[in-house]
Amino acid sequence: MTVTSEAPAIVLVRNTYDRNWHATVDGRPVKVLPADYLDQGIAVTAGSHTIMLTYDDPSVEAGIVGSAIALTCLLGAAALLAGRERRRRQATPAPYNVTSSQAYEAQEGGKASR
Repeated sequence: MTVTSEAPAIVLVRNTYDRNWHATVDGRPVKVLPADYLDQGIAVTAGSHTIMLTYDDPSVEAGIVGSAIALTCLLGAAALLAGRERRRRQATPAPYNVTSSQAYEAQEGGKASR
């Protein structure tokens, strides 16, 4: 936001104060002050200034790390199960499929030899 003040002042920002908010005035870091009980205050000198507010929530970073760990565990478990299933299929021989003509020949051959 851009503000112009004729004298040093506190700019009142109608946003709830929290210690994780950070501010810069004209690119220089400044302290975000609690103001008007709940809101934020930013000190500025006389003149025109550009104020930039950013919020750094450490719980978001923890959530991202936790999600990455959970996803890694899930993919690892899926890979283990897929490998286990693949080894099981390779160890089990495929059933012998007999066609009807092969069954007929076997039956006729069996009668002929009796």
